[in-house]
Amino acid sequence: MFNIIKLCFTDSEKLFKTVKNRSFEQDFKYFALVLLLPLMFTLVVAAFLLNMFFIISNLMPSGIRLFNVFWFFGFFGPLALFGAGLAVYALFLAGAFIASAAIHFGVQISGGKGKYEKTYKAYVYGTTPFVVFFWLPFINFVFFLWSWYLNVKGLSKFHKMPANRAFFATLLPVLTMVAVFVVLMY
Repeated sequence: MFNIIKLCFTDSEKLFKTVKNRSFEQDFKYFALVLLLPLMFTLVVAAFLLNMFFIISNLMPSGIRLFNVFWFFGFFGPLALFGAGLAVYALFLAGAFIASAAIHFGVQISGGKGKYEKTYKAYVYGTTPFVVFFWLPFINFVFFLWSWYLNVKGLSKFHKMPANRAFFATLLPVLTMVAVFVVLMY
């Protein structure tokens, strides 16, 4: 797993050659594990910050305490964080299938020749840099762009299509959502 993560940052050609023959189940397990690491780190940081929030709140004089209404979360905070973490984890896993389906629609329109499984594979391995570093503010945008590049490269390889068509395939779902949003706003 760590070798594949390393390839996402060092050698995209070798990355897609390495994962080309992996099964759909292996791709899903890889994504589930890769997603788990930064999510656990984020939850630990959130638990620490929540704990600090309540410690500072309890140090204030009683007349100044602004957060007494949140005593409930002080008691159930770790449980709430765990539940939120599970929900976010499930949403990210489901979101990978949904995003892959939307991109696959773009692939089909752009003349791609592969199946959905290949689109999912390109998405899972292409998105790895962003998933690993999504918790870093501001810098995560660089990893988002790198992941987009890897997605385009993976789609181009797996669907035997030019990079400009693969780029359009990734852009089509975004443009569709923007168009729907604009139509619904007016």
